[in-house]
Amino acid sequence: MGILSIVLGYMTIKKRGYSLRKVVSWVLLFLMATLPFYHDLITNRSGETYAWVPKLGIEEILTDNEGYVRGLANYRILVYLFCLYLFAHLGWIGWFFDSRGKKYRPFILVPAALSLYQVIVIAMSWRETEFNDPNIKLYITIGLSILLAINFYYNNKVSPEAKVITENGQS
Repeated sequence: MGILSIVLGYMTIKKRGYSLRKVVSWVLLFLMATLPFYHDLITNRSGETYAWVPKLGIEEILTDNEGYVRGLANYRILVYLFCLYLFAHLGWIGWFFDSRGKKYRPFILVPAALSLYQVIVIAMSWRETEFNDPNIKLYITIGLSILLAINFYYNNKVSPEAKVITENGQS
């Protein structure tokens, strides 16, 4: 997969011209697209990191005295869940920025806020606390949706696009 991405990236850069901004954008998009698979790259099936992964002590810091990593069975599950929710959050944020000028743009903040909330819960190890209760998520979703709907209702000033009519009467 990596070789195919490099070949396709090289062909795209060669065809459309070389630009540092394009190369950096391509590399960032590739890294974002592979986020859900990082757990396979750095850990084996038992949850231990591979020998080639630098031992920075992160796994030991995150492991409690019962052997759980942030309340999860092993490091592999933590990396998988964190990268999966981060991947979803980056997708929602990307769509939010891409939808400038669209009427539905404020409503994309609801799933973006929920995915950010889940990333924070995983990163701060709040899985076992009341912060990860379904009740508070429901209240956050309903409250955020109502606030966005009220904001959309009172601030919907987007005017429809005007059509340009040419000399022969076509738009």
